[in-house]
Amino acid sequence: MNTMDDTPLDPLSARVVYLARDEAGRTIRRRGLWSRIGQWFLGAQDMPRPLANDRLEMLRSFCTQILTGEGQGEALAQTMLDKGLYTPAQLRTARRLAGA
Repeated sequence: MNTMDDTPLDPLSARVVYLARDEAGRTIRRRGLWSRIGQWFLGAQDMPRPLANDRLEMLRSFCTQILTGEGQGEALAQTMLDKGLYTPAQLRTARRLAGA
C-alpha cells in the first residue's frame, strides 16, 4: 500500500537534487578570493540560472542551502511542506540523495 508519506521522489526531482549537489560543490570551492577572480577571468557563471518550474527550483534551492549551510534551508523545507509540494519522506530522501 502506497501512502502519500512514503511516495519516493519522481525521477525529475531526483535529478534536480543531484544538480543542486553539483552546484553546491562548485559554490563551496569558489569561496576563496583567488578562486573567484579566476572564475571571473575565465568567464564562469557565478550564479546558476533558476529552473523554470517553481516546485523544482524550490527543491534545488533547498538542497543547495542545506549543503552549503547558507540561507534558510529549513524554512524553505517548511514552506514546501505547507504548500504540499513534497512530503516529509520525500524531503528526507532529497537530503539523503544530496548527501546532507
